[in-house]
Amino acid sequence: MILQLLDELHEQTGWNYRRLCAETGVPFGNLQRWRTRQRAGALRWQKPGPKKLVPVDWEQLNAQVRDLRHGRHRSRGTGRLYREHQASLSRRDLQALVAQARRECQQRRATLTRCIHWREPALVWSIDDAELLSLTDGVLRLHNIHDLGSRYKHRPLLGRQLPGPRIAAHLDELFRRHGAPVVLKRDNGGNLNHAEVDAVLTRYAVIALNSPRHYPPYNGGMERAQREVKEAVRVRRGDGAASVDDPVWSVVAESVIHDLNHRARPCLRGADACRTFATGKVKLAAYTLPKRKEIIHWITTLAQQLLADSGKNTPRQRAIAWRLAVETWLEQNGIIEITSHQQNVSPI
Repeated sequence: MILQLLDELHEQTGWNYRRLCAETGVPFGNLQRWRTRQRAGALRWQKPGPKKLVPVDWEQLNAQVRDLRHGRHRSRGTGRLYREHQASLSRRDLQALVAQARRECQQRRATLTRCIHWREPALVWSIDDAELLSLTDGVLRLHNIHDLGSRYKHRPLLGRQLPGPRIAAHLDELFRRHGAPVVLKRDNGGNLNHAEVDAVLTRYAVIALNSPRHYPPYNGGMERAQREVKEAVRVRRGDGAASVDDPVWSVVAESVIHDLNHRARPCLRGADACRTFATGKVKLAAYTLPKRKEIIHWITTLAQQLLADSGKNTPRQRAIAWRLAVETWLEQNGIIEITSHQQNVSPI
């Protein structure tokens, strides 16, 4: 139709085809390509891309797509699968199938994910590092210490670097001032698992509970606490404080944490974190050093049984067994409640 129209205009006006294309908005390159196809007897309008001549076995393809290793943002093995089916399927269509399968896989994982609700204040703390601010002369990092049952935040550490010995000394000071928790949650960062940090935990008989690798939701309470502090500090950042080493950041951070600790929270039935944390110290006093050693012995025995039942003795399996044993003790003693992802989660 377009070729016929251009031919008629060419006869009526006497203009060459390049000028006609400019006047009508038809790309001249397209016109040349259509002419070539017309002379060859081929169709002028074709769907871009190679022609798929082999029929698709959708049942087999869907099964192979489901069996791919679906991560959070990508699926491994997609390229190999495309090479196997490229005669039947375009890359774009395969990517759409893989994206849908990845979404379904993530939904299934979310359904099976367990949510841990921390019911008793002062008994379980969590520690974590985060990047607080990025300034012209470097990055200011934040080390946060958060009581999971009450949402109470202890005095933080700030600095360019947060080495293990500094964290260990800070924990020792907090343990002497407030009493040591029964359990301390942490991720697998080298400074949080430093030998001096472990020595402090051993001295106070505090049970270490490490998060699974590459699974931040396990420490979701601390992740929310970090966001609260970072957002509030960025709002209140001091005028002219352009250096990481400016002492104003410590003042701002402690002021922010003081306000957060005295904010009424729906999850605490309108109470604030400071008052709730103080009430938990009564129960904390019952966990004497002999009592803590009994708990550690019970958890160790259960972890060994779980490890023997699994038939494996790898570092990963030992970590899983220890984590399950600690969670079992916490649940049996009413310190935590474990629900599925689909059940209601307490508000912040």
